[in-house]
Amino acid sequence: IRDVRIEPEFALWAGVAQDQGYRAIVAVPLIAGTEVLGTLNGYYASVHTFTRYEIERLILLANHAAIALTSARRLEELRALTGSLREQRDALARSEQIHERLLAVTLRSGGIAGIAAALSDLIGRPVLIDDARGGEIARSADGVDYPTAAVRSAMSDGEPTASPATVAEAVDGADVPTGWLVASVRLGSDVAARIWFPGTLDSLDPLQIRAVEHASIVISVELLRVQTAAEVERRVRGELLTDVLTGSGRLTPQLVQRAQRLGHDLTVAHIAIVATLTGSGEVATRRAWQRALSAVTEVAAGYQPRPLVAIHGGVLVALWPDATDTDVPPGVMVHRAMTRAAPDVT
Repeated sequence: IRDVRIEPEFALWAGVAQDQGYRAIVAVPLIAGTEVLGTLNGYYASVHTFTRYEIERLILLANHAAIALTSARRLEELRALTGSLREQRDALARSEQIHERLLAVTLRSGGIAGIAAALSDLIGRPVLIDDARGGEIARSADGVDYPTAAVRSAMSDGEPTASPATVAEAVDGADVPTGWLVASVRLGSDVAARIWFPGTLDSLDPLQIRAVEHASIVISVELLRVQTAAEVERRVRGELLTDVLTGSGRLTPQLVQRAQRLGHDLTVAHIAIVATLTGSGEVATRRAWQRALSAVTEVAAGYQPRPLVAIHGGVLVALWPDATDTDVPPGVMVHRAMTRAAPDVT
């Protein structure tokens, strides 16, 4: 614009031009690709006719300025991306350290209690781990007001279902105290255990969430190991029971030795306890059988000589040493254990 005072389209800024003391202005756009970043402006205090040479020089300068601005912007974006990648790298490294630490507990045979202690240290808060029915498996510390067994059992139908370690607020009805979080531990599609710890979802940072996720995986591995060992033991005891019951009443030395290695003394008189379960559905009944067998086996493990418990012919059979000193008749103990383990069947 040769003279801003006589240019009608510049009338809006005429006052500004007068205050700043210029009469002529040239503005060249700073173009980067398809984007206009701004303008490179030139001012004259007096009326001035801009020559083609001057405009070409200004266009050249504007192009250089646009390149400089674009380079600066790209450099800033690159720095931000580099910082983000470093954070992701550090988070991944820390995640691997968390997993290795939790896995090391299992490899050292620290059990669920060791995992609970390690997780508590990683997330900086107490941890309680229970099974799907609310029975406590392990806790990281005593003297903490954990949710009661009744409260945890009330949450059994409100499990997070999205992923193995989805963390949810434990406020789904009943008398669940506020300020507690729960994460599921799954074996296949079934909830095998749960991790309880105090806090709110917004109080967890990404690494703490990652620690809970890794703990869920390691706990599932430990539970699978225990479950596999229990299944092998049940199979071995089942084979022993079958050989005893089908041996025509005669115990061979080899059979007695096999029993002794498993903690059973077949040389003493035994009481035979036979029990069965009936349920409304095949799946529910099968799970009830598993729980009942585990419960009776756990009760029998507390006595010496150890009773022989296994499934035989579709029923539960317990050969209970007659010399075992018990305050409650063995048949009653078996019935109570099965009732506690499978209250939803008869």
